[in-house]
Amino acid sequence: MFEGCRDLLECEARLNAYLERQQVSLLGELPLSQQDVDWLDTAIGERLGQDPRLGTQFLVRKTPLAFGVYLVWQGIRFYRDGDYWSAVHASTGVADPRYQSIWGTCFLRILRKHKLLTRVTADLRLWGRSFSMAGFPTHVCQSTFARWLGSGL
Repeated sequence: MFEGCRDLLECEARLNAYLERQQVSLLGELPLSQQDVDWLDTAIGERLGQDPRLGTQFLVRKTPLAFGVYLVWQGIRFYRDGDYWSAVHASTGVADPRYQSIWGTCFLRILRKHKLLTRVTADLRLWGRSFSMAGFPTHVCQSTFARWLGSGL
């Protein structure tokens, strides 16, 4: 999807165009290759690593969908034992917990703007909404999956 993208702005435009053409309920359903995910990791990590405040402003204002997809793929690949944010911190170099709230608010705006799945049970809120948009990672225990299905998710 991002082949030939020069920057995050072009990536954002491609994601928006795709969502205008295709019905998607979860950001984790977007047809991204491993190269696409790696590209996002690098571009967003560099943007936030230069200056977390300015990088966050850019991502939230100019490329929120690309940032949301990045957050989802962090959850898909690295969520472990109730810990979502450590992977994001490692990837971005930003460990200040204040950014979690800013990034989470941005993520919720993306869901509303694009009319993506927003019904989240109380149990999922503990795991994070970004994780819920990813789909269900293969390494999470079957009993938790069964409990979520039983809750009407």
